Amino acid sequence: MELAKLLREETAAAHQAAEGAAFVRCFIQGAIDRRTYALHLAALLPVYESLEASLYATREHPMIAPIFFPELNRSPALEQDLVYFFGANWRAEAGHGAAAERYADRIRAAAAEEPGLLAAHAYVRYLGDLSGGQALKKVARRALELNETEGTAFYEFPAVSDFKSFKDEYRARLSGLPADEALARRIADEAKLAFQLNGAIFGELETELVNNIGRTRYDAALAGGR
Repeated sequence: MELAKLLREETAAAHQAAEGAAFVRCFIQGAIDRRTYALHLAALLPVYESLEASLYATREHPMIAPIFFPELNRSPALEQDLVYFFGANWRAEAGHGAAAERYADRIRAAAAEEPGLLAAHAYVRYLGDLSGGQALKKVARRALELNETEGTAFYEFPAVSDFKSFKDEYRARLSGLPADEALARRIADEAKLAFQLNGAIFGELETELVNNIGRTRYDAALAGGR
């Protein structure tokens, strides 16, 4: 079972749905404000903290060892960005909604249930950051007037010199994992769930975005993003 191919095929619809979320469409159009962008980063922090702690705890498991890349960790970069936007007291100032907690809880539960399921969450998060995330970085810098050292550390991977080669290697390692067909199907289902959980975070951010940029700009961005 070529796991990387299965994941790509099985999550295609979920991936498309995530890209069609109102928050993402506005973001891509540049209709984003500093506070909503920063709250998005704050919501992602517990997700990455749970993922990275779970991957570290299971790093010697045969389903995890081949795809264990600490250099992909996003938590330190997210903290750096949150300090920039909210200041030294960012933990008290930022906060996150229930959707982020549900996402983080599911990652921890998946790790306890079957460590191999973490492959789904790593696939959705890290390959997404290395792909579409790079386009969002450019949008954020332009829309929020950020320079290359402010507010977008989350999207930077200084240890990855060639993104395409790294992603190809990552997919090859995914496909080399010792997963039988039943486990591969469970991993694909878990990846689809990850997209849904991520979408719930987008949904929670929509009200904040509308309040901050205004309904007129919000509606115009959605119309332009069709």
